[in-house]
Amino acid sequence: MTGDRYYSVIHCRLLNKSSNPNFNLYTNHLRDDPFCEHCNEPEDSENFLLRCRRNKDARQIMFQNTRPYHTLSTVKLLYRNPLLNDKENAIIFKEVQRSIKSTDTFRQ
Repeated sequence: MTGDRYYSVIHCRLLNKSSNPNFNLYTNHLRDDPFCEHCNEPEDSENFLLRCRRNKDARQIMFQNTRPYHTLSTVKLLYRNPLLNDKENAIIFKEVQRSIKSTDTFRQ
């Protein structure tokens, strides 16, 4: 991982499905339903990063800053892409972390 330590940990938690999105909490019997309160879809990493209207502004900036690596998916955003070099993967990881930070979902 690269970037800010705190957001690197959040990035890993999203990757490992052990973070706070409602679907992960629901799967671990810590919440009664898996749905996002903003879009009423199951709130998982894909919803958080790619679909929820709540994160629209952060997502648009992330898409603009990662344009050379499109089409994006949660796999490309959360895992190291073996087709890219370390610098390119670091750009994506840092952009994901910037996006996570800008949503205020995972405050320090």
